[in-house]
Amino acid sequence: MILNTTINLPSSWETAPLENLVEVNPKLDKKQFADDLEVSFVPMPAVDAESGKIDVTETKGFASVKKGYTAFQEEDVLFAKITPCMENGKMAVVPSLKNDLGFGSTEFHVLRSYAGILPLYIYFYVSSKLFRIEAEHNMTGAVGQRRVPAPWLSGVELPLPPSNEQHRIVAKIEELFSELDKGIESLKTAREQLKVYRQALLKHAFEGKLTEQWRAAQGGAGATGAGVAQLLERIKREREVRYQQQLEEWKAAVKQWEADGKEGKKPSKPRKPQATVCVTGERLETLEPLPNGWLWTQIDCVSDVLSGFAFKSKDFCESGIPVIKIANVSYGEFVVKTQEYLSDEYLVSSKGFVIYPKDLLIALTRPITNNRTKVCEYPTDAPFALLNQRVASLKNIYI
Repeated sequence: MILNTTINLPSSWETAPLENLVEVNPKLDKKQFADDLEVSFVPMPAVDAESGKIDVTETKGFASVKKGYTAFQEEDVLFAKITPCMENGKMAVVPSLKNDLGFGSTEFHVLRSYAGILPLYIYFYVSSKLFRIEAEHNMTGAVGQRRVPAPWLSGVELPLPPSNEQHRIVAKIEELFSELDKGIESLKTAREQLKVYRQALLKHAFEGKLTEQWRAAQGGAGATGAGVAQLLERIKREREVRYQQQLEEWKAAVKQWEADGKEGKKPSKPRKPQATVCVTGERLETLEPLPNGWLWTQIDCVSDVLSGFAFKSKDFCESGIPVIKIANVSYGEFVVKTQEYLSDEYLVSSKGFVIYPKDLLIALTRPITNNRTKVCEYPTDAPFALLNQRVASLKNIYI
C-alpha cells in the first residue's frame, strides 16, 4: 500500500513495504541478561508529541521490566500505536541507553532499520502528518482503545531513495527544522519584548511623558494644579449624590424586607464613598514625581471599588444570575469557562455585589505574575452578574 500513488518518484528511487526496510517489533533474547542489570525505562509520557524528543533518564532493574514491557535499543524508532498518542505524533529515534538496553510502554511499535536504511529517515516519514492520518484510518479496536495494527504498518509501502540521498534528505529536514525553531524562538522573544514595551508605554502615560510636548504647546496651562483640584471636587459632589440615592433605595428595600416578614437576608447598607483626597506628606515622597498640574490620589477616590463576596458553593445552581469568579479574569480579556449561577433571590440580599457591562474587573491574585495584574472589562453584551470573592470591580469611574 502506497500512501499517495500520484507522486512521481525520481528514477533512482524505489518503493518497498516497511517490513523490507525495518524489523517490526524485533524479539529480545532475555536469557542473556542478568536480573540486576540496570536498563533505561521509557513510559509513554517520556516521548514528546511532534518534536521527536525522548527522555531516557529513568532506569529500572531488568527483573522488573523483562515481562509486560516493550524492549528496544539505540537507533530504534518508537511508534506510539494507541489513540490518541499516535495521532499526536509520539514517535522518536532512541538515543544512547543505560547498558544499551531499554524498555517501555507496550503501546509502542518498535522499528529497527536494516543496513542501508537511516533510522531518522524512517522516523521523519512515519511521524509525518500525512502518514498519521492514514494510520488513523486503519486503526482497529474499540473506541478509546484503537490501535495501529502491526500487519498494516508492516505492509505500508514507503518511497526509498539511495542511502547517500537518505542522508541528504535527513540533513536538509534537520536544517529547515532548525530554522523553524529559531523562528519560533524569535517570535517568543518578540512577544516578551512587546509585553515589556506595553508596560513601559503605560508607565510613561501615567507619568505624563506621552503628553509632555502637548503641555508645552499649551504654554503650561494648568500648571498650578487648580484644574485637577476642581475635578476632584466635582467627583466628590457626584459621589455624594449617588450615595444618597443608594441610601434611599436601601431604606426602601429594608422596609419591603420587614413587610415581607424579614424573610431572607437583610439588604446590605451601601458603603459611604471614600473621601476625595490628594496624596501628600511622607507617602508622596515614595511615589514617582509628576508634571506640574498633576496630583496623586487613591483609586477609590475616583471610582467605586467593589470587592466580591464569598458566596457559598453549595448555593450555586445551573441557571439564574451569573457569578463572576477569578478564573473569568485574564490579561485584558474576560474568559468564559464553566459558568455558575445563583438564584434570582440574591438580587435582593446581595444587591451591593452586582456588576454591569463595562465595569472593570481585577483579579486579586497573590503573588502578581511578572508584575502584571489580571484586569479586564466586563463585556458590553454580557448580563449583569454577581461578584465572587477574590475579584474586585471598579464601578462608576468618574474621571
